[in-house]
Amino acid sequence: MERTKADEIFAQLLKAYEAKGDQDFGAFLKEQAQALGLSEEQLAFLEEGNETIDEFNAKALDLAEAKKQGMNRQEWMQHQLDVALDDRTEEEKAQVVEAINDAMDKRLEDLATELNKEEENGNN
Repeated sequence: MERTKADEIFAQLLKAYEAKGDQDFGAFLKEQAQALGLSEEQLAFLEEGNETIDEFNAKALDLAEAKKQGMNRQEWMQHQLDVALDDRTEEEKAQVVEAINDAMDKRLEDLATELNKEEENGNN
């Protein structure tokens, strides 16, 4: 598979970061973006990706801690929803939960459809 320009940039960034060690990643990212001649738009994209990874990592660590305290994933997710929706009315909370359930059901349907298509294509 051919490497894209983005693949090359990510590979260079990871290699440089591994060589630097404990440097703040945000500062490192800006420094490397300048060295690579990235535009402000490209840097913003990288920073947004970094923030998403940081948020995901924080949630994963929080879930691991909750599990240590005897909470299961569903209880943890319910707690996260309760915290996020604390200032909402019960009706608004119900609407959010319904929207989440609908989105999950839709995704499951999409996955089932994709699997069926793959099976049909594999059998032909």
